[in-house]
Amino acid sequence: MARIKVKNFGPIRGGLTEGDGWIEVTKVTVFIGNQGSGKSTIAKLISTFSWLEKAIVKGEVSKNDYSIADFKARLEYQNIADYLIDKNGIYTEIEYQGEALHFYLNENKITISLKDEGLFDSPKIMYVPSDRNIISAVDNIRTLTGLPRTLYTFADEFFKAVDKVERESVLPINNVAFEYDSFTQKSYIKEENYKLKLSSASSGFQALVPLYIVSSYLSKLVKEVQGERDLNFFLNSDYFSLNEKMKLEKELNEAIKKEIVSSENNDEVNINEVLVRKIMDVSFLERLDKVKSKILKKYIYSYFFNIVEEPEQNLYPTSQRKIVNSLVEFANDLPKNKLVITTHSPYLINYLTLAVKAQQVAKLFKEGDNRLPKVFEIVPAKSLLIGEDVTVYELSEKDGSISRLKTYNGMPSDENWLNSELEEFNELFMDLLEIENKERNE
Repeated sequence: MARIKVKNFGPIRGGLTEGDGWIEVTKVTVFIGNQGSGKSTIAKLISTFSWLEKAIVKGEVSKNDYSIADFKARLEYQNIADYLIDKNGIYTEIEYQGEALHFYLNENKITISLKDEGLFDSPKIMYVPSDRNIISAVDNIRTLTGLPRTLYTFADEFFKAVDKVERESVLPINNVAFEYDSFTQKSYIKEENYKLKLSSASSGFQALVPLYIVSSYLSKLVKEVQGERDLNFFLNSDYFSLNEKMKLEKELNEAIKKEIVSSENNDEVNINEVLVRKIMDVSFLERLDKVKSKILKKYIYSYFFNIVEEPEQNLYPTSQRKIVNSLVEFANDLPKNKLVITTHSPYLINYLTLAVKAQQVAKLFKEGDNRLPKVFEIVPAKSLLIGEDVTVYELSEKDGSISRLKTYNGMPSDENWLNSELEEFNELFMDLLEIENKERNE
């Protein structure tokens, strides 16, 4: 399990106030808090270190030569490089432990140490920005300049996804379908009585469609190749980009050559000649297969890591519940899939609590029990959550601290900032009623 520790970075000052400061990235990790408290900041750091770990393991980035300047450049991609603090003896301190690597940044220096590269499973990382509705609102975002780089990256994934969706892809709300016309390169939403361009749709649909289509596409992409180790399958499909295929072939050829040279104890050996001669050598072929599998493992995505800003954006509460259920379903597609969410919505936390409670209730019944469908009407079977798989962190804009939300019977507590705001509304309304009643009775 990945985990991160953050102090003195942008709005985050003291970091997590418990557990020695470590924030655990569980299957579903949620960050809540007021504007400017650092929700997106921590999500962007998790995305940055996850990407960096994968790039180093794949050999795209050198661990030994990696500098603080390189790291700042990566933070620039997420527009958070200015959050680094080096003033009056106060420095940013960040520690990240992934599967393979351990990162430590302090006093304007970054060190990277190896934990266990052999255990690393490559994730497909997707950062879904809050300004994603721009992709829907304009006909071609690629013609616009000056937008955040994360938005262009997400847009690229969206265009890949729409090319792969079925002619009609049913969205999780209001019985509405998404349709993409590859000839005109236009996106539409349609229902029984209407069809309109996505750019003309409501803001809720404009925010929902890119999130749902990309998340659904990437979840399926990663899931469908699990167990697939046929090299030709990947080289002949569009699973990898052309650049990735070239790097993969180069690395494979170099590794095979190294294995052959080692087996022959001869640097001048003819590779093709040896391969023909040893075509019936079972032990030799098994060694080559292990070499290929080890390299392929670095390139093939083992799980989907979905990092989503404000999935509730512009959505009615019932629609929020349906998109959250969909995101949890995608997280449940594979054991190692992960979902990180930043949110301002109290409903979202309550819907996650509902998913945990539904899982607890469903466990009471055996498969085939006629009471199970009633449970699944409330929360779909594929969207159930185990309590320990959900962690909620609350960030404070007042002192820059982070606290882990307590659980009650395995479910996220309702004692959080979002619900407190609802309670304050009720109290203020009661105060107004009291003033009104006094006036009427005088």
